[in-house]
Amino acid sequence: MKKGIFFQGSAKTSNSEADMLKKVFEWCRQNKVKVLTGSHGNIVELAHQSGAKVVSYFCKSDKGKIPSHGHSISTYHEGYPAYSWGSRLGSLVDTADGVIFFPGEMGTLAHLFPFLAFASKKQTVRVAIVGWGYLEELSFKTLIRNTNSDNIRFFSLEDAKQAVIWATNLSA
Repeated sequence: MKKGIFFQGSAKTSNSEADMLKKVFEWCRQNKVKVLTGSHGNIVELAHQSGAKVVSYFCKSDKGKIPSHGHSISTYHEGYPAYSWGSRLGSLVDTADGVIFFPGEMGTLAHLFPFLAFASKKQTVRVAIVGWGYLEELSFKTLIRNTNSDNIRFFSLEDAKQAVIWATNLSA
């Protein structure tokens, strides 16, 4: 097991999401679970503030746009950025035990849909969808209704830590 979880969500998390993420990242730090993130946004900042091991993935074309948050940015293969969005996504699949999707917008959805496809085809990655509204959850369930969705689960925001435990297949 790799013991790494990819976190994706809005670049600007709500206060309740930020409070829950702080608790989740603290749990990750205590349990030596790597936090895998994108290149920017509140999730990256909160992960670094927790003291957890953070690995941020970015495309080479993004390098000039990445705010450092006072931390060094790590990439796949320790210093080699992905050269395209697709290779970045492949790197995440290769290094993550699971992915956690908090509410977000187009960028989050662009990551969510390929992961739903991977997980529904019995790939090794688990997908936890956390804190989305009823209509969004219903839409996602409609998309995966004819697939093997054992590797896809929905969690409330309050159960975000349980989502990480499930995604890593660790005990509380």
